[in-house]
Amino acid sequence: MKTSQALDTLVQVAGNQRKLAEVLDISEEHISRWRNGKKPIPTWVVALAEAMELLPPQQWPQRWRC
Repeated sequence: MKTSQALDTLVQVAGNQRKLAEVLDISEEHISRWRNGKKPIPTWVVALAEAMELLPPQQWPQRWRC
């Protein structure tokens, strides 16, 4: 999975960019910098996206549930 695809996956899983920022405990602006290429997307984002894709939604941690 590419880093930009991973970030899109996490935004989709969280519901939106704002919720993803809350879940990851980072600013929404930081996610925006990743999405706009102003900051590199960390490799852990890919690992997290891949893990979340493998888990059924019922097994997601509470903070990820909408």
